[in-house]
Amino acid sequence: MSQQLLTQHQNQFAKSKADDIKDIAWDLVVLEEAHRLRNVYKTSNVIAKTLKEALAHVHSKVLLTATPLQNSLMELYGLVSIIDDRVFGDIDSFRSQFTAQPREQAFAALRTRLGQVCKRTLRRQVQQYVPYTARRAIVEEFTPSSEERELSSLVADYLRRPKLKALPEGQRPLISLVLWKLLASSTHAIAVALETMAKRLQGELDESSDVPDLADVLDEDYESLDQLEEERAEEWNGPDPSTAPPTPNERDAVTQEIAELRHFKTLATNIRDNAKGKALLTALDRAFSELERLGAAKKAIIFTESKRTQEYLLSLLADTSYGEGIVLFNGSNSDARAQAVFKDWLKRHEGTDRITGSKTADTRAALVEHFKERGTVMIATEDGAEGINHKLRVRAEDSSKARSKYERMLMDLTRAELADCATFDDDGFVLQSAPEAALDGIDLGRYELPRRSGDAHLYRIGHPLAVWVAHQAKTRELASEQPTTRLIFDYDAYGTQSSTLKAYRGKTGWLTLKLVSVEALGNKEQHLVVAASTSDGHALEEDDPEKLLRLPARSQSARLFSAADATLVDDVEARKIALLREINQRNLGYFDQEVQKLDVWVDDLKLGLEQEIKAIDAEIKEVRRTAATSQTLEEKLSWQKQQRELEARRGRLRRELFVRQDEVESQRNDLISQLEVQLLQQVVEHTLFTIEWELK
Repeated sequence: MSQQLLTQHQNQFAKSKADDIKDIAWDLVVLEEAHRLRNVYKTSNVIAKTLKEALAHVHSKVLLTATPLQNSLMELYGLVSIIDDRVFGDIDSFRSQFTAQPREQAFAALRTRLGQVCKRTLRRQVQQYVPYTARRAIVEEFTPSSEERELSSLVADYLRRPKLKALPEGQRPLISLVLWKLLASSTHAIAVALETMAKRLQGELDESSDVPDLADVLDEDYESLDQLEEERAEEWNGPDPSTAPPTPNERDAVTQEIAELRHFKTLATNIRDNAKGKALLTALDRAFSELERLGAAKKAIIFTESKRTQEYLLSLLADTSYGEGIVLFNGSNSDARAQAVFKDWLKRHEGTDRITGSKTADTRAALVEHFKERGTVMIATEDGAEGINHKLRVRAEDSSKARSKYERMLMDLTRAELADCATFDDDGFVLQSAPEAALDGIDLGRYELPRRSGDAHLYRIGHPLAVWVAHQAKTRELASEQPTTRLIFDYDAYGTQSSTLKAYRGKTGWLTLKLVSVEALGNKEQHLVVAASTSDGHALEEDDPEKLLRLPARSQSARLFSAADATLVDDVEARKIALLREINQRNLGYFDQEVQKLDVWVDDLKLGLEQEIKAIDAEIKEVRRTAATSQTLEEKLSWQKQQRELEARRGRLRRELFVRQDEVESQRNDLISQLEVQLLQQVVEHTLFTIEWELK
């Protein structure tokens, strides 16, 4: 059975299930919001490294991100390594080639490497596929009150101090960043953090065992803390080890810091209305007036990084004209409003496949649906809302045709297998009874593909009913060699002209269908090979046998009283050989590409080995220059000693270089040998059926 895995910015959860992920033979893994894994090359990035190792056995991986590069080219190195560790060599060689070289030269080489694994799509390239919302910027300026400016200035000066007792040194870079963000969010967000910092210090003075953990308190408000912690893991050293009780001087300093923090907190709590909040009300009025003028839906989404700011905005808007239509959306969605919407959603969709069984996913779906149908303003945290706007509707003609082709095939198959227990129309069917006892629990009623009406069940290839239909068709016993059935195809009933088939009207012959399975390069692919011939010895050319099978037909017993002739046997064999040749050529192209990639990878590793020797050469040159200008014998002898040590080290590295180069070449040869073995095709063919045909 095909296995697919899609992870959408839930890396912490995926990490906890790493062993389960590793044990499953995935056909495809899709990682959305993949930029969260960009620091996988850092030893401190535990989550990303765990996921990479868990997915190392997966042949096909797709990483989706709108921001693959944020701070450094090394992030690109990290993302590419998740797809394939051999696109680039080690970190040192990557840095020397792409970060230390002239910009244009480095970028040209980097583009060449990325061409194999990276597909960049710009907005203008997909506008025909994606109905992007027209963006119109409206700026609403505001000036913070004098109280807000005072608080901001005091807290900012405090956070800039070189030494702070309230922030453990191991956590300071990360927590300081979060505090800056909360300060910018609202006074309500920063107030609780300030009080917790003061309580933490007071607990240390009192030598209490119940000292609040600042990171835990911040995590309750700032939902993206886990992500930020993972991205900046190299700056996070965990809680500081326990230290001795503070000295009298230190106690005085701590007491002073507590007093300052509580003063800051008092300032924050005394500010009931934020200037930014008042400006938001004006901005909403302006935006809704513009939406009305444009004839657009009157809806707004407000994003914030703090759940406490979210609560403040709720209270701010509750008594306004927007109050009745407010929807809160965050990482937990556990508030009373959200749960009421969820319960109502469950009742409305009871017995349908809209309910997935995952409370988290279903609650999100319920809130989004409620906002679309009845909501006016959604107040969403960044973490809770991430991914909402990525539900794209593809409308390209080619994509639609490809989808419709397989939808039509599934519906045709379903029509044949469920003819006795369902009624069909152009858009779907109504299941009136279960086709067998094993499916008694299946929902009766209307099914559509794609779903066009809200009350219909969504019919798809993975639906239990479709799985049963496919299984029934695949296990049906058919005459594989000696034809026992004649299919009489009706050309006129098809409704579409086919010039190539028209020439065969009035003729009879044989048609056979084979399933050809080909395994090579670790992949297994299956193909249907169909061939047909006339009773007077002519083979139907190109895709005419497939076209023939699309025509409406009725069946009767075979009448030719003989097995298929040699023409049919030869034609199906020729079609199979052509298929295998095409697959082989494709695999050879892949093989050549992999060998070329391995050669570049080997060169990268060699370059990395040579970099340290070059660095020592530069050191030796500098030592010689310094020794030549030394003024005393002692200095010259000291520099000469250092030079000898460097030369000895260089000699060892050169010897190691030769050994490592041999090892790298050996790895390359082993990998190529593995590819050669995988390139050998293992072919299994099975005749599904052979029939007589007649075209009216």
